[in-house]
Amino acid sequence: MLIQHLRFSRMKAEPAPGAPSRTPRPGALVDDGNALLDAVREGSVSAGTPRALQRSVSEANLALAIDGKIGESVVMGELSGKWALVTGASRGVGCQVALGLARKGCNLLVHARQLDHLGGLLGALREAGVAAEGVAAELSQALEVDALLARVHDRVGTPDIVYNNAAIMTPWRAPHQTPLDDYRLSFEVNVIAPVRICDRLLPAMGERGSGKIVNVTSGIEHIRELLPYSLSKAALDRYVRDVSPSLQGSGVVLSLLDPGWLRTDLGGDQAPNAVESVLPGALVPALLPDDAQSGLLYCAQDYRTAE
Repeated sequence: MLIQHLRFSRMKAEPAPGAPSRTPRPGALVDDGNALLDAVREGSVSAGTPRALQRSVSEANLALAIDGKIGESVVMGELSGKWALVTGASRGVGCQVALGLARKGCNLLVHARQLDHLGGLLGALREAGVAAEGVAAELSQALEVDALLARVHDRVGTPDIVYNNAAIMTPWRAPHQTPLDDYRLSFEVNVIAPVRICDRLLPAMGERGSGKIVNVTSGIEHIRELLPYSLSKAALDRYVRDVSPSLQGSGVVLSLLDPGWLRTDLGGDQAPNAVESVLPGALVPALLPDDAQSGLLYCAQDYRTAE
């Protein structure tokens, strides 16, 4: 079955309420790269190739993509010795983010549904010279999310960085025939789990006076057959926008990340970008200074090095 290019729509470029108007929240054509549909029926979606994206910036000259690495700008943070939690890390974007963080000296707690899915990644992270441990949880189950958070706390207390990357996409459905369970499962994994993680960790980060949480989003729109996915991502965006104003001045930064549409097992071989192209841009939200503005969307493909 042919997987076609999907046409994604531009997200509204609205700053969070109370955010300085001089720092826009740019729109983007996005997909999280972790959960694209298994197959798209030939001819059911208009073909289209994503347009060039506008660079997302919270401070002037925040970061430069140079020789495959993020330029060491004076406004950028130091990751060496810090701890990060990355959900959905066994493959795709999550795996690349974990490897990128490790190369900057960051210790990792990496999540997957099953620990045996993490064996290869854990080996690679440890070979990079950092501490790395795996944590397993089914994010559709509230008790397992709570248990995951408890294990993280027992191991590192409050992590310095969190990437809420894990997400699912339910099957392609005929218009207006989507089962209720598709919506329920999508919201449990794509909204409730990351919100639960944010709600547990944001207060602790605030007490410490520092922390970064990065929620992976998608700008998919106008595809009725995938409404559970698109609605769940819109809800996650709304959480970030509504919570962000309260974080100003706290030392805690809550951001959105668009990895771009990537060639992964689920993304399909017609996606325009290799999964490795998510770096170095995916690391930009983790490298922000503690006084950076929350509520901004960072587009990983905008930081790609020349090929």
